[in-house]
Amino acid sequence: MPRRLIRALQALISRGPINLNASLPRFFMRLVCLLLIVCFPCPINARQNKARGGNALCEGGILNSKVTFESKPVYPTAARKARAEGSVVVKVRIDEGGNIFEAVACSGHPLLRQAAADAAYQTRLSQTVLSGKSVKVSGVLVYVFRLNQETGRLYKP
Repeated sequence: MPRRLIRALQALISRGPINLNASLPRFFMRLVCLLLIVCFPCPINARQNKARGGNALCEGGILNSKVTFESKPVYPTAARKARAEGSVVVKVRIDEGGNIFEAVACSGHPLLRQAAADAAYQTRLSQTVLSGKSVKVSGVLVYVFRLNQETGRLYKP
């Protein structure tokens, strides 16, 4: 059964951008975002970081609730003209201080990805403490773009 679900999601995604916001309730949107993260891994992960000589990262999942300062992405003019909207999932790595030092847009409309990644670099998150020590974390931020809004925004679960 899970393989069927993964194949169905891959088929849906290969057809082009999906407007998750208009067609699914919040619960299903979160579920689809999690499945996208699992099915389509981004180039950033702990194994690559360890191979480069760094410390392994803690996986944080969806980090939208840990945001302390939100930078709203500018809606690109080309995307607005093309009537592009929907969610963009950005895979991020956060240092011990809560600053994002690497961001890659994994899914979403191609015209919206760069704007979401740029906004992610300016976003600040709360520190993650593990055994009394601040640690580096990897996870995702989900940005939502709608045509009737001037800027994109972080998805609030």
